[in-house]
Amino acid sequence: MAEERRKKDILNDLLSDGGSAVYMKPITRYVHVDKPVDYYTLGASAARYGEIAIGYKKVDNEDGSFETVVNPRSKEAMTFDENDDIIVIACG
Repeated sequence: MAEERRKKDILNDLLSDGGSAVYMKPITRYVHVDKPVDYYTLGASAARYGEIAIGYKKVDNEDGSFETVVNPRSKEAMTFDENDDIIVIACG
C-alpha cells in the first residue's frame, strides 16, 4: 500500500462507513437470462448503474449448490438463470 496510494484509497472507501461496499444483486437487473452474454457485457451493464462488476454467483437449480466466480474471463460467453447474482462494488 505504501507504493500505490490508489489502492489505499480504494480500501479506505470500502472499509469506511458510508463508502462503497460489495453486494450481490439479481442478475436479471443487468442482462436477459435467456441469451448467452460475455462478462464484458455484464460489466458494462453494471457500469450503467454506477457499479463495478467483480464476479457472479451461478446457482445449480437441481440441487441448490452454487459456484462463485470472481474476476472471470471477459470474452467467455455464459447463460445466466433468474436465480443467479452479479457481485458488484457499489455505493450503499
